[in-house]
Amino acid sequence: MRWSYKTVHFELKKEGLLGAGFLDETEIEQELNDFGRSGWELISVLEVQDGIIAFFKQPVERPSSYHHWTEEPEEKSSENSFEEEKTEVSSFDSDEDIVHETAEDPEDLDEAEAIDEPPENHGIGAIKIE
Repeated sequence: MRWSYKTVHFELKKEGLLGAGFLDETEIEQELNDFGRSGWELISVLEVQDGIIAFFKQPVERPSSYHHWTEEPEEKSSENSFEEEKTEVSSFDSDEDIVHETAEDPEDLDEAEAIDEPPENHGIGAIKIE
């Protein structure tokens, strides 16, 4: 899942010329509720010298279901009904490449790539770079 992030800085309020700084709790509560209604989730709050920083996240808009399954048409006999196959249908285009893993047969590997064979020693201090 991908996330979108937002940071909000709540500054200290000053009271008079020499007054100490304070946080307006009512304002912060209202802001937090507004962000929550908009779909933002509060994940962290950090105290800084001039106030606090709130960190929010929300999921990036995507289809509610990435995959849905469709059954093949009923052309099979009732005896083989337990063997029904399902076909996966992708409901979105992904920017990421899909990598399919394949098992390699050790007999198909070159001699240099063979796992069971140690590298040839061509003398003391020799280095083989592949």
